[in-house]
Amino acid sequence: MFYTEFEAIINAVRKGGLSGEKLIDTIISQIDSRKIYDSDDILSSDIYFTLMHYASGEEQITDAEWVYFLQCLKGERSYSLDDKNEKMAGRL
Repeated sequence: MFYTEFEAIINAVRKGGLSGEKLIDTIISQIDSRKIYDSDDILSSDIYFTLMHYASGEEQITDAEWVYFLQCLKGERSYSLDDKNEKMAGRL
């Protein structure tokens, strides 16, 4: 759900061209938050909330975490919150 949109947004964030209010506006215009809240797709939910927290300045996200999300979106690896947290804990 919204994998193409999330991939494009994350790539823009990684290139440094999307942050703060502009990022929030992009998320709101491209992602239907109601579908995220109603969905059982944990990957989409995690990405959505990570992006929103990053955009508001609440969280700093490492490039390794963005790459992890991109790999999951592309089907190169299976998403697991535990796996992500474990891998990211060593890289923060």
